[in-house]
Amino acid sequence: PQGHATVGLGESQDSSPTLCEALSQRSPLREVLRPILPCLTLAPSGTRWPEVEQRLQSKGIRRRAIRAALDTLSEPFDIVIMDCPPNIGPLTDSALWAADQVILTVEVSFFSLHGVGRMLSRIDVIDKGKTRPTAVRALATLYDRRTRFAKEILKDLCSYFGDALYETVIHQGVQLREATSFGVPITQYGRRTRGHHNYKSLAVEVMEEAAREARERISPMNPLMLLSQLCGEGEKTEHRLLEMNLDSPEAVAAADPGTLMEGLGVSVTSAERMIQQAEELIASAHPDSTEEAQAADLPPVDTGGVPVLTPEEREDAVTVAEMRGIQEGPSR
Repeated sequence: PQGHATVGLGESQDSSPTLCEALSQRSPLREVLRPILPCLTLAPSGTRWPEVEQRLQSKGIRRRAIRAALDTLSEPFDIVIMDCPPNIGPLTDSALWAADQVILTVEVSFFSLHGVGRMLSRIDVIDKGKTRPTAVRALATLYDRRTRFAKEILKDLCSYFGDALYETVIHQGVQLREATSFGVPITQYGRRTRGHHNYKSLAVEVMEEAAREARERISPMNPLMLLSQLCGEGEKTEHRLLEMNLDSPEAVAAADPGTLMEGLGVSVTSAERMIQQAEELIASAHPDSTEEAQAADLPPVDTGGVPVLTPEEREDAVTVAEMRGIQEGPSR
């Protein structure tokens, strides 16, 4: 609602249509989207959030509002990031309902853990109505490595979150604030800055984790269950597909979208997306080898598309793993 992501990318909250119109069903989400970079599209915030929250509550659909809006998109996105306020409310509930993963940004300060417990409890409540639990990760931000106090707080965060805390730590830095004031991403403002190095390190972690989870989900014993999980319903969807005699990804890929709509009770967009997921799953089961790609004069496929850090970036990025090995020094 504050529109930080919108303003930080140089867009206006006053222009129309915005997310306010999309969530109140006055405009489809596709008409709200604005291209920022070739790999980045923004759905800008608006200024009429009190009215939107009231409308969602009165219709009793607040939890499913964001998911319903996302389901209308015909263009698939690799990752959708929902920038939410730190407080618990109707919009946060709707985002949690739609999310596969939550990243809690935790400031390295005395009040860093204040309110985190409430948010984790709320996530547990939302998860009771979902088919799959929401993965929770934490990211330490605004870290000042010059102070002993910050190092102690970071150690506390390591103890509290354990493996759920990303190894990358985002440092305090004037360049990040400057990039925001100019309305451009840090990747465009300064590629040699510490802020860019930190966020690139975070991107590596996120993409490596996504690639690892995708590999773990792929099971040659039950590809139909994998397809059902990719489409967000798990065992429920798998059972319905079997009732429709669609017992393999190949059968789903060959199915008519109208059949899937009727049998699964989903929108035409969701049905077409399931067919696309089935086609991608079939293709992934028979990938071209690197030798075949080279023979066809194509570049070899990178493992998961994960970017590689340069030695300079790797040296500059302070990680939680390093912090866990810090020895207590003498007091000053």
